[in-house]
Amino acid sequence: MTSWLSRPIETLLARHGYPFLDKALQPSFTLTTDILIIGSGYGAAMSALALMEAQAALPAAQRQRVWVFERGSEYLPDDFPKSMAEMPGYAGTDNMASHALWDVRAGDGVVTVTGRGLGGTSLVNANVAARPDAAVLERWPRRDDDQNWDTLLQPAFSKIEQLLGVNRHPQPERFGRYRAMSATASALDASVQAAPLTVNFDGPTPHSADHQPCNLCGNCVIGCHSGAKGSLNMNAWPLLRQLGTDIYAGVTVRSLNKTEEGWQVWCAPAARPDEVIQVQCATVILGAGTLGSSEILMRSQRDHELGLSAALGSGFSTNGDALVFSIGQKARVGD
Repeated sequence: MTSWLSRPIETLLARHGYPFLDKALQPSFTLTTDILIIGSGYGAAMSALALMEAQAALPAAQRQRVWVFERGSEYLPDDFPKSMAEMPGYAGTDNMASHALWDVRAGDGVVTVTGRGLGGTSLVNANVAARPDAAVLERWPRRDDDQNWDTLLQPAFSKIEQLLGVNRHPQPERFGRYRAMSATASALDASVQAAPLTVNFDGPTPHSADHQPCNLCGNCVIGCHSGAKGSLNMNAWPLLRQLGTDIYAGVTVRSLNKTEEGWQVWCAPAARPDEVIQVQCATVILGAGTLGSSEILMRSQRDHELGLSAALGSGFSTNGDALVFSIGQKARVGD
């Protein structure tokens, strides 16, 4: 496992005298920190950035300790599978290879695929980073001060786009598929535009000198080998490590419970799920993704009766991806 930004959870345990060989003592072993962030995808990374930037100017003695627990491993660009034939070795379920890169869940009528690793699903997504339409934000709950969500969020959108290196391909018309879509749009009196992507097409970016230009290999969703993709392991987490965040990989969070001092969190090393780790902290930020956060909360409700909504774990929908087929085109579109 790569340990450039993160450390295996075992290093934290060893430093604090964890009883690896005595399972009878493990349930009483407790680690303590100020803030624990669970997960390392977009929500967790943005929360961590807000916290660390807010206290960056404080004297060291006044800063809160921030730990990040990630279930998966850390990956560098060359750690990803080289082809689809290698993918089975990187896929797992909740019960088999539970710390593998791809988390595949088969449900009733739907199959979900999410990413596990430092950076979450940003490691294996399609890179699209489009701003929501103002009409979408109008459906959000009204703020007490009646401020407009779209106007309020514009500075944040700009900051995140700069961090992630959001870009558009400079010459989309070179691709037959784009030309075909453009022709169809013109026939419908509409327009087409290349999608905004967290991909570097030009060279080193302002936030990373190691980003190589995209080589159009098409491996975005199995892991970028060139470093051109603006996954969180290439921008947010290196910045957060510089700001003093402690990142630990290979740890599964089972449940959490409210205490007088804050929160008690039950965990286990992902490679040894029969072991027990307790963490006491003042604040918990749950950013383990749609499925990960929900299942942690459902286990917490079951084990500790937190008084959560009965709707927890229901009302899911897919993310709206669609496959569109076009036949009978006059021009070749596969180049």
